[in-house]
Amino acid sequence: DTLTGEPLRDADGNSIPEAGTERLVPTGGTSLLLLNAELRTPSPFLGDVLRFAWFIDAGSVTTRHLWDPSARDLKLTPGAGFRLHTPVGPVRLDIAYNPHGPTVGPLYLADPETGEVRRVQDAFTPETPSFLGRLRIHLAVGQAF
Repeated sequence: DTLTGEPLRDADGNSIPEAGTERLVPTGGTSLLLLNAELRTPSPFLGDVLRFAWFIDAGSVTTRHLWDPSARDLKLTPGAGFRLHTPVGPVRLDIAYNPHGPTVGPLYLADPETGEVRRVQDAFTPETPSFLGRLRIHLAVGQAF
């Protein structure tokens, strides 16, 4: 583990992956709530072709009924970007920040020889990424919506 330098072990004493080597697989849900808001402002330079964009995305995926979302399930993600107007449409560069830490969940390992998958931890917490690891950059041509 990261505190002692010793490898993490499951209940049977078998070594489990080092931090950062695990592959996270979302399990999904049956209901989705998604909200987006964006404010575009002219830039102080090149104001006729360049715009700033300030946005916030909110969402929740749950196994409960869609009309029963809990406020604690709603995740907010802020971001900012640039919109450069070109003859082929706007070129968008967005940078978003994910302020939420990784979700605690079960950890499964597959035996490389047999392919057998077994549960080795009930409450595994992946390593929390650094500030830069929480940034997401998106480059696209065209409108976001």
